[in-house]
Order: sequence, then structure tokens, then C-alpha cells
Amino acid sequence: MKPRTLRILMMLIDNANQKAISLHDLATMFRVSERTIANDIKEIKSQLCVNAAVTVQNKRGAGFMISAAPEHLLRIKNRLKSATNPLTAITRRQQIKIALLLNHSRTSINQLADKYHVSRSSIVRDLEIIKDDLKQQHLTMKADYQGTSIVGDEAVIREVLRQIIKDYQPLDQQTGFFKSRLKTRLTATTYLRLQALFGSENIFKTEQVLLRFEKNAAFHLNDATYSNLMTHILIILARNAHRRYNQTYSGLPGPPNSKLATLFTLLDSQFPHIFSRDDLKYLNQHLVMSGIQSSIGPDLLVDFLNRFDNGAEKFAEKLITKVSAMLRLDLTQDQELFLNLRSHCFAMFERLKKHQAFANPLLDEIRENYASLFGVVLLAVAELLDQESHSQLSQQVPEAEIGYLTVHFQASLEKNVKLKRVIIVCPEGVGFSRLIQNRISSTLPLIKVVDAVPYKNITNYDLSPIDFIVSTLQFDSAVPVVQVSNFLDSDDINRLNTFIIDHPQQIKKNQLGPFIRKTCLFPQQIFTTRHEILAFLTRQLRVQGLVESDFEKSVFNRESIMPTEIGKGVAIPHGASNLVLDPTICVMTLKHPIQWQKKWVDCVFLLAVRFDNSLKNKAAINSLYYLINSETTMTRLHQAKTAEDLYDCLTADTIN
Repeated sequence: MKPRTLRILMMLIDNANQKAISLHDLATMFRVSERTIANDIKEIKSQLCVNAAVTVQNKRGAGFMISAAPEHLLRIKNRLKSATNPLTAITRRQQIKIALLLNHSRTSINQLADKYHVSRSSIVRDLEIIKDDLKQQHLTMKADYQGTSIVGDEAVIREVLRQIIKDYQPLDQQTGFFKSRLKTRLTATTYLRLQALFGSENIFKTEQVLLRFEKNAAFHLNDATYSNLMTHILIILARNAHRRYNQTYSGLPGPPNSKLATLFTLLDSQFPHIFSRDDLKYLNQHLVMSGIQSSIGPDLLVDFLNRFDNGAEKFAEKLITKVSAMLRLDLTQDQELFLNLRSHCFAMFERLKKHQAFANPLLDEIRENYASLFGVVLLAVAELLDQESHSQLSQQVPEAEIGYLTVHFQASLEKNVKLKRVIIVCPEGVGFSRLIQNRISSTLPLIKVVDAVPYKNITNYDLSPIDFIVSTLQFDSAVPVVQVSNFLDSDDINRLNTFIIDHPQQIKKNQLGPFIRKTCLFPQQIFTTRHEILAFLTRQLRVQGLVESDFEKSVFNRESIMPTEIGKGVAIPHGASNLVLDPTICVMTLKHPIQWQKKWVDCVFLLAVRFDNSLKNKAAINSLYYLINSETTMTRLHQAKTAEDLYDCLTADTIN
């Protein structure tokens, strides 16, 4: 709401239930036309419609007056007072920048000075600051006798606009009062922000398009995609306000019967001749990279990625190769994994290039349930970063991105794992056995329960066709035993799922031995910060001649650009491979957990290894993956009191 409109609203509230104010008086007072005042009143009515107890009445021959109970008026007035603080210089520049970016037309210094009630010199200063900001974003401010405007690549202008609008602040204080009762999926803050810039009518029409699109295409846009797509469409409408396109959209950007084609048809129907072919391609690009991939078919997605590839194809291919080597499982033939990773990496590179924040609401669950795989993916990305010096990865790779990459690999692992045949052993009786069997059948499709066997009969049972045993007690057996509770709770389900994926029978041998030295094992230590721990461990490696002097610096550099805590109380810091003289894994356990970056850690594996094609190195990373996922081994590590105890645990023949 404009400052003038807010002042009019305050005047009406001060005279509520008592005196009407005419259009003529308001126009004279604010030195604008009566038509302008009428528009202000219209906006006030639209904002107050959210509260049925507060109405704006037009008294014939007298003017306008607000009618409301005293308590409602007091509440509104108090909230408005907090929302009518004078614009700061930063906010003023923000508004000027948005206005220049939204409009192709030019504006003058005098017009801006009058609008914001500041001196010409203040506006000149504002424009100089805005010009410098835009220059960094590869946009140019053009000023001549006709006024000031912004020129540059249309896609860049739109992206800059989207970012500025996302951070637009002036209306945030009013959300407590102006809560829209319209049927909108937007939050109150987002609605107000967009309404102030684009008006209620275009928001309403755009929402109608998106709602019909979801219904007709049978596709649900998540809240973030919905809000971003709404913003993109409104930006196009503003930028194209004075343009008209007379063309057909057939074949854009996919088959005529595609779900995206449905959206474009609806847009053209609601806003005839506003959207060009380039506009629709722009929306297509946004949609494809916002989670709609699965609904448009792989052919269209591949076509898009081929035309706009930013290095994602090569990166995804190498990432799969490296993770496969570390896991000693061949995932290179999984085309679905490759396409999903390529799609995510494309968007990831764009986000990193533009310094866009990216949230992963499931990150904590991913790290807790798939800690070892999270660590493997982290190491693989770090290796690519070192080897490729990839321009898109020259900055921090957020843990949120690592989390999503981990999910793609986990999905591939689950898809490629064969069905496991198990028996249930439950001394508590057949009732509990059936309960466990039913829960497994309904929640773990990768397990086939062959039989429920009484504990007293297990010694005579033929286990040759059985992959593992699910039991409420632990005992020695020729096949692995996974202990669960009587009621098979969510922790048990996670434990079973992890066992299925991460403990194939053929992988048992522990190959960490060549990398473990008693002089680099430190049990039950007391430190308070990760900096102290890393300084201590890297100094031990350097003193023993295992790494070059710059290795410590590379470890701290890696800490600044990559997350190294991976969940389950484990951190795996690592340095540059080319600074390793003799491959070693330092291990430290802590008496008391410390906060590493965002998570608490009580076990540290400092990796001074070479990430090359050596079979020995691959085997070591593979063993570390299974070791971290082994509850039995990790418990032994934490219980170890001496370096000798740690050594015995880390060099045991097998990892159970």
C-alpha cells in the first residue's frame, strides 16, 4: 500500500463512525486528482474486506467513512502505526530498482524525487548505487534526456527481479492485519508482497490458471514451486504489459498433449497475446528444474538438458562412477539414476552460480538413516571438486545438496537390491512372530518372510536358502541375525532397511588394515572444538611424515566448503589427496560429544588417503562405509579404552 493510501486510511479511522470525507477534499489535500483518490479508496476497501466488522461506506453527498466497533478500530490503528514508518534509503532503492526492472518505460529523477518526497541529490545517489549493483549482475542502467531505464538480457532481468521480490520487505509488518480471505495458497506475506507490486487482479487470474492446470494435468505443484511460478508469470505480465504477440504456441515446448502444453493453453486463454514463445520456453525451463520432471516424460527432460547443459551431464556420469567404485557396486548402468542426478546437478549448478539458498527439510533424517552413504557421496563430490576444479563447485557445496544426491543413490541401491529371504525367531511366542511378520510384509517389500521358527528349533533349521534372521534376541548363527523389538517399531524398520541395502552377504571382509596405525588412534579424548581436534590430528600426521606440511591447510579449507559431519555422531574430515605421502586414516573417539558444524560428533575419521583408481583405496573406502553403518562395530569403537583396543576393532577380519 502506497504511503498516501495509508495516510488516507489513517484519516478515515480517526473520523470513523463520525464524519465522512469527500473525494474533493482528499484530492485537494494530497494534490492529486479525484480519480487517483478513488483508486486509493478502492485499494483500502480491498484490504479491509478481510474483516467483516470493518467497512468503508460511501455516504451520498458527503463522502467516505469507516464504520467499525471501537475495539476493532484501536487494533487496526495500532497495527497501522507500526506499518507506516518512513521508508529507509535501502527500502527506497529497493523499490526504485524493482520499478525500473519491471517496466520497459523510463522514469526521471524529478519524478522519483516527487514520488518519494526526497531531494534530487538523494535520488541521484540512489541511482548510482543501483547502477553499481546492476553492473555486478551484468545489467546496464541507461540514462538520457528521456529518463532512466535498465537494459540487458531478458532472462537475467527476470531472475534479478525474482530474487529482489523474494527479499522485498516493506509490507511484512502489515501481515498481522491484512490477512487475505481470498482462496489463495500463498502465505500472507507473499500475497501482500506480490499484491503491492502486481495488483490483486493479476494475482487472482494467475491463481485461477494454476489451479486449473493442477486439476487438468492431475499434477500437484508443491508450495515453493507454486509461489515461484506465480512470481515468474507476474513478472512476465508486467514486463510485457505494452506488448502483444499474435502467434500460435503449438509444439511448445513438448508434445501438444503434454502437461506443460496444458499450462500454456490456459495462460493464453486468461492473458491473450501476452506470452511469447520465448516466455513459454522460460517458464518451461523453470518448471523442469522445479520438481516437475517426473510428470513430463524422460524424452522432453533429456531434450531440455541437452539444449541447456551446463556441465551436469559429465559431472553426474563421473559421480556415479566414483560412488560405484567406493561402494563396489556397479550403478553405471542405471539410466534412471543418471537422468535424475543429471537433472538435479543442472539445477544445483545454477543455484551455486547465482548464490541461491536451497533448503532440504529432510536433511536430518537423511543423515541419520543413510549416514554412511551420505559420507560416500560427500567424499565423491569432494574428489571431483579437487580433480575437476569445476567452476560451478568452486564455492561451498551446501549439505542440503549432498543430502538430495544421497537420496538419488539410495533409491538406486534399493531398486537394485534383490529380494531377501528371512525367517523370524521370537521366543515370546507365535503371536509376536505373526505381528512382526505382518509389519515386515506391509512396510518392507524387499523382504520375504519364509517362516516363523521357535528358538528351540533353530539349531536344526536348514539356513542354506536364508539371507538373514530377524529375532527379538541376539544369538550366534551361520547367517546374520538382526535384533528387533517385540513390536517392530520405526527404529527397527530403519535398521532392517539399512541391513538389506548395506550388508549384502558377499561383502564382509574388512580392508581398512593397511590404512590403520596405532600411532594415529586416539580413544576417549576430551576436546571442545573441531578446530582443536583437526589441528591435533593433522599435526600427528605431519610429525610422523605421513603428509606434507600444507595438508592441515587443505583440511581446514575443505571444512569451509563442504560439510564433514555425516550423522550418527560421525565426522569424516579430509584433505587434498596430492598432499598425502603415506595413506592413513586417523581415528579419534570423544568422551563427550562436541558440536562440529550443525551436528554433535563423538567419533572422527580423518582421511589422509589418495582418491585414485587404486583397488586398495577403493576397498578401504568401501570398508569404512560398512563400518560406519555397523552398530556393533561403532559400539566397540566407542567402548575402546586404549589405542590397542581401537586397533583390534578397526583391523578385525570382518565387519558385522
